[in-house]
Amino acid sequence: MRVLLINGNTTPAITESIARATQECALPETEVNALTPPIVLVTVEGYLDGQLSAALAIRVCTPLVNSLASLSGGLLWQRW
Repeated sequence: MRVLLINGNTTPAITESIARATQECALPETEVNALTPPIVLVTVEGYLDGQLSAALAIRVCTPLVNSLASLSGGLLWQRW
């Protein structure tokens, strides 16, 4: 299993910490990949912050999902 963790509201150091904790809780064969968007919000405290954080996460995910879909024969979304 693969887990993609996107932490769109803090720093890369916090993202790495969350990724380590996730890996510790996961099965040994689970692959955890963690990303922080290039532009991050320090906190998400309301509707606008949430929308901005989601937009940044989508910006990071889109190229990754496209490349994974091409590797899986376009079946990525059907598997999820």
